[in-house]
Order: sequence, then structure tokens, then C-alpha cells
Amino acid sequence: MNNVNIREATIEDIVDLQSFSKLFDPGDYLIRAWADWLKERDDINLLAEMDTRIIGCLHAEMLTSIDGWAQGLRVHPDYKNEGIGKELLKASQAALKSRGVTHVRSTIDAFNKASQIIVHRLGWVKVDRI
Repeated sequence: MNNVNIREATIEDIVDLQSFSKLFDPGDYLIRAWADWLKERDDINLLAEMDTRIIGCLHAEMLTSIDGWAQGLRVHPDYKNEGIGKELLKASQAALKSRGVTHVRSTIDAFNKASQIIVHRLGWVKVDRI
């Protein structure tokens, strides 16, 4: 994680975030979602960057005064298993906690073992399987 900066994304980052999202799937919902997410002042939009290159991203928001939601975690394939996803999730949890959130939820694909491992290491508990 040397030289990796995690910061709040801004509207100026939209083109780079959309391009980054296309790396994973040209039809990734994030490509369209960033435009809406970056307009919401209360949302938490994080990116991890090395120098000026985006290597990870995550969106989080408050559902209620105590419930938060995290989604859209992506880490560049060249930087997998370097703790970037974990750091993005920790930063989003801290930001949500500072706003009074006590529970953070997410939906993780059953085949996405990497994300399941990350959240397990952070103490998240599987509540349901769809």
C-alpha cells in the first residue's frame, strides 16, 4: 500500500472513475452510477490512487440514521491482494460511523470470494444468502 492515497472523489473525477469502471465490465452499473453518486452531498465516494492513477473505488451512503450501505468496491487487477479494498472499506466505515451509522450492509455476489474474504476480515457477518 505504499504511495496509495485514499480520498473523497469529486465531480472532477467522474471521467476517470467511469473509465476505471469500464476495466471490469463495459456494462458495469458503476459507469452510469458515478454521475448520480457524485451529485449527492451526503454520499461517501472514495477512490484509491497511486500518483494520479485510480486503482480502487467504493461508494457508501446512509440508509437510515444508523444504517449504512456500501457498494461498488473495485480494485484494479494489478493491485489485487495489496489491502486496497480493505482500506477503502475501513475508510467508508469510519466516515459512516462519524455520521452515527452503527451497521453497514452490502450485497456481495456469491462468486466474489475476494470481497467476501475482505469483509469477513473486517468482522462483517453474513446475514442472508440470495
